[in-house]
Amino acid sequence: MTKTRKIISLIVLPLLMTLTSIGYTQNALFLRNSIIAELPASDLDSLLEAISIKLDDAASTESSTWVSEAGDTTSTLIVTSDYEKNNLNCRSLEIDTTQQGQRVVTTYGFCNVDGNWLMDAQ
Repeated sequence: MTKTRKIISLIVLPLLMTLTSIGYTQNALFLRNSIIAELPASDLDSLLEAISIKLDDAASTESSTWVSEAGDTTSTLIVTSDYEKNNLNCRSLEIDTTQQGQRVVTTYGFCNVDGNWLMDAQ
């Protein structure tokens, strides 16, 4: 990543995280250290919406796939477990992302707080 792009990412990404368009996953900063952090804003919004939809689907036992607008990044989303924490309904979500031949698999916990899925800091 070029120096300019790093600077832009450090400035723009935190700003994006505060936008109401991605408010349903308010703490999306969990993405900042992943290859997903390099996505354009429209793709990031789209991915966060896909994550929210996947987490909202309580009956889902199958994976779903998200593809970036340019088609160069894909993420497979699968809920791996449900759990309760501090009287909140929570879910573990595995995100398997491939971008330009680089593959990263991560699992995050999310808890539903007032209809919003927030990352479980554990």
